[in-house]
Amino acid sequence: NEECPIRDACRREFQACVLALRLGYDAAMFLQPYTLDELHFAYCFHMFYRWHTHRRCALPALRQLECNLLEAAHPEVHLLQLESSDCELSLLASLRPTESVSTAASKLKGAASKCVRQILAPEAPPRIMGAGYFACTCGPSTQDELDRYLEIQREHNSYTGPNPPIFVRTWPDSDLDDSRLQAVHSHTVVQFHLVFATWNRKGVFTSAAAEAVTSRWEQLADELSIRFRKVSFVADHVHLAVRTHPIVIPARLAVSLLNASQELIRDHFEEQLITAAIPRLWKPSAYVGSFGELASAQIQAYLRRWSREE
Repeated sequence: NEECPIRDACRREFQACVLALRLGYDAAMFLQPYTLDELHFAYCFHMFYRWHTHRRCALPALRQLECNLLEAAHPEVHLLQLESSDCELSLLASLRPTESVSTAASKLKGAASKCVRQILAPEAPPRIMGAGYFACTCGPSTQDELDRYLEIQREHNSYTGPNPPIFVRTWPDSDLDDSRLQAVHSHTVVQFHLVFATWNRKGVFTSAAAEAVTSRWEQLADELSIRFRKVSFVADHVHLAVRTHPIVIPARLAVSLLNASQELIRDHFEEQLITAAIPRLWKPSAYVGSFGELASAQIQAYLRRWSREE
């Protein structure tokens, strides 16, 4: 029963050899990196946008805009609701995770300007819409609801025992981070809930491994133009709540986080990969969900009230 370093080393080497034979390569030395084209996404990506006309000039033709007119100009976006006045345009859009908030804003605003220009014909002013915009994410759940959900991951996943493999970290709000995540001539609040699951839902993560991955992700925050709000690990999957710059494409962000964490586990926690007998750390998939202070249904109700008041 006494510990034997030689015996333990031999056992680890034997396990590595068995895994290499089963998989056809040495998993401890080579793990295929993830690429965007192989990932499958489940997603709910809702954005609320608001623009005003150039110098807030009254353009009654703005009221004639309809969802189908803007969707024809940008088929990748589905408009859930659109309301307008003489000076402002507000809409709720469903985007794909391969789209950035800023790109969709530019395309939608350009489509709105083009449609209004066609309606006004020769009387159209040189500029239709103003330079800036407001945008915020929303979704089925609010920010408070998501925070409460992430706090109860242990109970939600039925992990029991004196020391279940779980790790949670929360970051405080920062005015500096808020300013860093803004684009010129805009005010945005872009937040996502990401979920990654391990290969075959094998329990790979211990608290130490989860903490190491979290630290690695935190080091990449500036490079990726994001700020972490909360990370919650259990043995076979992780939930992340992040705020991003509007230029960030959620799908590409997921690829970067998957690869960075896989490299760290390969370099520092390879025994857990060997024990789990998996060819890669993560399943090639992810959930991308937008969230905000208000849910999508609340935004839609607000738009209806605003339209009636106008």
